[in-house]
Amino acid sequence: GRDPAAGAGRDSSARMLTRIRALLAKAEATGFPEEAEALAAKAQELTARHRIDEALLAARAPAKDAPGALRIGVEAPYEQAKAVLLDAVATANHCRAVWNEQLSFSTVVGFEADLAAVELLYTSLLVQATHAMTKAEAAQRAGGRKRTKTFRQPFPAAYAPRMGPRLTAAAETQVTDDLLPVLASREVAVTAHT
Repeated sequence: GRDPAAGAGRDSSARMLTRIRALLAKAEATGFPEEAEALAAKAQELTARHRIDEALLAARAPAKDAPGALRIGVEAPYEQAKAVLLDAVATANHCRAVWNEQLSFSTVVGFEADLAAVELLYTSLLVQATHAMTKAEAAQRAGGRKRTKTFRQPFPAAYAPRMGPRLTAAAETQVTDDLLPVLASREVAVTAHT
């Protein structure tokens, strides 16, 4: 017969993803980069909570969950900065990203729920970074400076180093000592699969 716990788990998972998407939509819509980053960090917290719930369910399941892989496009312009951002998002969500510069994509390795979270967060952060860059550029022009191209190049490169630690810190708020063995075994599986 059907497992009622599995059905309840799917419902809970769908609700959590709806909340995460709503936070990211708010982050993308706000005109304030600081608020966008705070909302993205909150989305990362919920993502980490969801990941932990999934890991605990998988650890109790008779058939063990296994890591998989997902290809995500990393295209010009600013492809190096985008690859660094994707790597930061992957790391915060206990995945590994391997960038293939020639073919313009990264392969992200991790468990299914984590891969979905990485794709969702990365896509949203790209939108947020573009909004933040446009806003900062407008402020620069209003200040009388016109060298927009030289400004644009360092901006994306600075975004990932700022957001990566923030996402990791947000994810870590959800981890307690009793969860470490389950999460560590998943880390080992992802590393081996990579």
